[in-house]
Amino acid sequence: MCEGIDINTKIIAVVAVVVIVAAAGGAYLLMSDSSGSKEYSTDEYPSRLMVLGNANLDDYLDERDVAYLENIIKQEKIDYDNYFMCDANFDKVIDEQDVDYLKKMIAEQWDDITYAYYVNVDYKVCKFDMTTSKKCITLIAPPLDNVLILNSSLVVGVDNRITTGKYAEEYNTVLDISKLVDVGNCNDPDKEKISQASKDNGGEMIVVCGTQESYGPNMEEALAGSGVQILRLPSWEYGATTQGFITLGYLLDEQDNAYKYMEWYDGVEKMVQEIIKTIPEKDRPWVAAAYAHTDSLQLLGEYTGEYANLMKLGVKDVAEKYLNGQQTGGHGNAISNEAVSAMVDQYGMQYLIGMVGAPFQTQGEYQAMVNTYNTWKNAIGPALDECEFAICGYSFSSGVSEVLNQLILGKYIYPDYFADVDVEKYVNEYCQFLGIDDKWTYDSMNLLYCNDPSQDIMNNRG
Repeated sequence: MCEGIDINTKIIAVVAVVVIVAAAGGAYLLMSDSSGSKEYSTDEYPSRLMVLGNANLDDYLDERDVAYLENIIKQEKIDYDNYFMCDANFDKVIDEQDVDYLKKMIAEQWDDITYAYYVNVDYKVCKFDMTTSKKCITLIAPPLDNVLILNSSLVVGVDNRITTGKYAEEYNTVLDISKLVDVGNCNDPDKEKISQASKDNGGEMIVVCGTQESYGPNMEEALAGSGVQILRLPSWEYGATTQGFITLGYLLDEQDNAYKYMEWYDGVEKMVQEIIKTIPEKDRPWVAAAYAHTDSLQLLGEYTGEYANLMKLGVKDVAEKYLNGQQTGGHGNAISNEAVSAMVDQYGMQYLIGMVGAPFQTQGEYQAMVNTYNTWKNAIGPALDECEFAICGYSFSSGVSEVLNQLILGKYIYPDYFADVDVEKYVNEYCQFLGIDDKWTYDSMNLLYCNDPSQDIMNNRG
């Protein structure tokens, strides 16, 4: 349940009045507009562990948060906007009661306090009943990946793209699809099936999904009273992969597995960044990424994992120049072949990365990758004679596997600098984390095709 507090809402008031509200052991500072509503905002997610009570904004709830909170409430005035993560019990007051609540959270005395409060994908503070079953229904692949890494036994239902759709091949060795509840379309899931799954689980169920705009917009209202908790956390949205993953690990009581994976994830990303630091500006090319599995190329911008991973590789940003301050949608902006030519001629694009459904989907088969490459190479024509072009799979570009995309594209764009990086090792380790390694390994995947055997990362030629 979300409590109607939107921390991403900007205060729009002709006259703003500062109100000091006294609290035991301290006070907090609010902004009140002329209507009397009390709102506060943030431009980004507050921390990787987005659970209120994480006062010092690190990845853990522990005694360091208690000490931090105790120091905060000694202040004569507390700016609630800056310190709302200290409000462990989310009563809009930062005081000694938050210290007591936080201590019970750390001791996992959930029978006493019941709820943890967290920031969801839509920047709303919501509450989660920590005393209930952790069985989950997931919508779309990235939230499913998160739960599989944390504890695959928690998954009891998925959407139809997992059961019978394009992602089925990826998961059929780690999940017994025949025993899962199929809730249909991830954008408008079958609420009756979700409700029945809750009944079958003693009146308790969790739906793990993304934004309210995209995934079951009316689930909260339609499933009220059914024992279903809608847990909306970023799994790929807005580049907040780690925030959603660590927070989910906490709420599902799977912190150990969450921290184990994050140690691996952070290690891979740190390795990539250490290499990027050594690359001089003159060796950093102009690059753009586009979805290449649609009728027209879709130029990708800041809302997508593909774009975010490219930027982490320190490349020069063609999309920003081409868009000239405009934003792309979540699935990019359609661009013509002529636009590609313009990006090469006018903006100096040196690499274009075409993202397709690979390595797990049909488009990831060897000949399909080659055919897609040839189709676009022929369609775009002379512009690609002046620009390097590659086809890469989007399945590793968004969500907790995104560090693999950084490795794969780093190996392609900077072959000399990434020469000693063992992509095979890290791909196989990820598959083990996900539990799909009975079928999927580096040797059974096609990861990147550029029609150059020295740079192609293609292994499944059968």
